[in-house]
Amino acid sequence: MITLGSPAGGDPIPGVVRSELPSRAVEEAVRPTPRGPLDAGAAPLAEDLDPTKALLEEALQRGSMSLVVEPFELKMQRGGASAIREAERFFMREDAVHRSLRKITSKLKELEIPYAVAGAMALVAHGYDRTTVDVDVLVPADALSRLHAALDGLGYLPAFAGSKALRDTETGVRIGFLVAGQFPGDSRAKPVSFPDPSTAAVEIDGIRFLSLEKLIELKLASGMTNAGRLKDLADVQELIRVLRLDEGFADRLDAFVRPKYSELWSALASTKDSDPSG
Repeated sequence: MITLGSPAGGDPIPGVVRSELPSRAVEEAVRPTPRGPLDAGAAPLAEDLDPTKALLEEALQRGSMSLVVEPFELKMQRGGASAIREAERFFMREDAVHRSLRKITSKLKELEIPYAVAGAMALVAHGYDRTTVDVDVLVPADALSRLHAALDGLGYLPAFAGSKALRDTETGVRIGFLVAGQFPGDSRAKPVSFPDPSTAAVEIDGIRFLSLEKLIELKLASGMTNAGRLKDLADVQELIRVLRLDEGFADRLDAFVRPKYSELWSALASTKDSDPSG
């Protein structure tokens, strides 16, 4: 059962996930995560991991299975030196979000679930570095129940009761799941939908990410149909600028989003930077 509450069961703490877990789940969450090849040489992040692990260890010692996980995004929203250090680690690929990315993609590979990392982490993989506080992963519709059955309570918790998303109990990072066949933006039917991850991904540094074409298609469709997602259009414009994509790239996209791509490309070409593909 997932509830919102304080570690002692007192007044609720907004955004903090509290769960009653079996002892096996708590022991699994406390167990250190082995560092992989990409972690080699990374500095230990004791200041990030200690609070959650201390809560878990205390729960084991007193026989209580109450687990409290602070969402990573709340830590970043508070700002200050800790948030600045985490942002610096992001660009060195040593931060909590990159660690959570490597962990969840490794788990999905073990479970033989097709996946493609989407969202801001896919932007980073394709060459546009910007920070983010979560990880978005595209999976087949029939994989949701299987991955929840395999991961819930074993290093991950649902972000809230009934949520498709999980939260990494070590880092507090939210893992969002996008479902193949559903629609970006306003969630209404349109020519562009979330694709089958088994055919829409490219491997970069051992992790499968949405291909550049599919990433741009989805972000354009999202920003075009949801006024609350205008940042997706800004992301595409930055991809055009950073990667120096040419106007002809539009021909590789679904016809539904081509005019918007051309509009964004032309807007960049008309600025002092001139031709974005030059």
